[in-house]
Amino acid sequence: LVLTEPLDGGLATQQAGRWAVFTMASDEHFYGTGERGTSLDKRGQAFDSYNEQVYGYSFPLPTMNLNVPFVASTKGYALYFENTYLGRFDFGVSSTEKFSYRTSRGELSYYLIVASRIQDQLEKYTWLTGRQPLPPKWAFGFIQSKYGYQNETEARAMVQTIRVKQIPCDAIVLDLYWFQHMGDLSWNASAFPNPFQMMTDFLAQGFKTVVITEPYIVSYSGNYSIGSALGYLAKNQSGQTYGLSNWWSCNCTAALLDITKPEARQWWWNKHPSFFGNELAGIWTDLGEPERHPDDMIHFLGPTAKVHNIYNLLWAKTIFEGFNQLRPNQRLFNLTRSGYAGSQRYGSIPWSGDVGKSFGGLAVQLPMMLNMGMSGFAYHNSDIGGFTNGFTTPELYVRWMQYGSFCPIARAHGAGPGVGGQDTEPWAFGAEAERISKKYIELRYRLLPYIYTMAYKNYSTGLPLAHPLFFDYPTDPYLKNESSAYMWGGAMIAAPVVAAGQTVKTFYLPEGKWVNFW
Repeated sequence: LVLTEPLDGGLATQQAGRWAVFTMASDEHFYGTGERGTSLDKRGQAFDSYNEQVYGYSFPLPTMNLNVPFVASTKGYALYFENTYLGRFDFGVSSTEKFSYRTSRGELSYYLIVASRIQDQLEKYTWLTGRQPLPPKWAFGFIQSKYGYQNETEARAMVQTIRVKQIPCDAIVLDLYWFQHMGDLSWNASAFPNPFQMMTDFLAQGFKTVVITEPYIVSYSGNYSIGSALGYLAKNQSGQTYGLSNWWSCNCTAALLDITKPEARQWWWNKHPSFFGNELAGIWTDLGEPERHPDDMIHFLGPTAKVHNIYNLLWAKTIFEGFNQLRPNQRLFNLTRSGYAGSQRYGSIPWSGDVGKSFGGLAVQLPMMLNMGMSGFAYHNSDIGGFTNGFTTPELYVRWMQYGSFCPIARAHGAGPGVGGQDTEPWAFGAEAERISKKYIELRYRLLPYIYTMAYKNYSTGLPLAHPLFFDYPTDPYLKNESSAYMWGGAMIAAPVVAAGQTVKTFYLPEGKWVNFW
């Protein structure tokens, strides 16, 4: 016997809602469901499955930017619920003997995946929803980002400095300043007068360039009136373009691209080759929850409630298919903040959003990364140093860099001086922080063959690069909810320090023969 429904019923309807209810064993543990900073084991928790933008968080949150209606169980099975509307998981909160998944609208079907180990459940689940293509090899190096490098001079200065300091680095990320108005999808000639020559020079120095894009088009952009006239922007109840007033980047009106409309997707992608050229190496797709998505907005595929969770998935599909036509012999790098079940097959690399500059913000990254790995997303990462709210100390930066060096993607990022923040480069935090950061970045490069092998295993099996200790030690009861240390591949255990003032960390070492790496 693998899974049972309670005697009083399993599948049920209540007006527009649908329920799936199951009996829960007394010693059962649950994992997955997407990006959550709460404890690894979801037993005793209830939460929504609906993508939500969060800003400046520094503590565990039950619902965040990327939700996946997939749950893995220690009882030899996993469930994938197929429904795009808002869902709700309840693991023994309403009833200590049951767990359930409830949807607000639409029809509900589910897939039952039978395998004794969670690793095998993940392998079957990713076979069903798609495996992650191998990212480009450079993506596993160190990536330097900031909000933001405001012009070509600042970008060139960073590249020159990091090379002079001999800190290994493979890419620079350009934030909002590379375009003039959000939605332009074209270079800002006043800030970046020679972008393709700049990127060519960077490539000659071993540097790739990545730029940010968003699905929102502000009224100052020429694409606003064009997209509106073509019917490619999301609409209001009257069938007109839905104007979002007081948009944060311009204090003007913005509109959301209707990514659910095939013609709109093609129109949007057709704007990419001109700013990609032959030089741009990757893209950063931001705000795709979507960040501001009123309930009364209408899309080609239906209302907000139906398309909200899959918006970023369709965006990732658009980028993936367009890039493969543009450059059939290159691998895509798409750093993104949201997604859904199956987004991984389009090469999505999710980061944990706008985290607070605090040790609390750092600490929640560990269970989030492990949960994401058990939800089909093997490349979860965070802004090294934190993004907003407060001030990153040298100690916090170093601890985050140490953790980030043992994450699938290692990328420093944060709000810079231009927006009331601080620089994010390793030398911005003093000589000692720079020295330690350089040591760990160099260590990551020494481990690149090991990391690249892990990436290939993910591509071929769906298994995450970082995984919980209980994968390897399933009979150890202590490890069912352990996330303060994790396996980095099959041969290394990582136990990052995520508390202020801590110089010694005690952690649980499973039975076996261990070697001190240092």
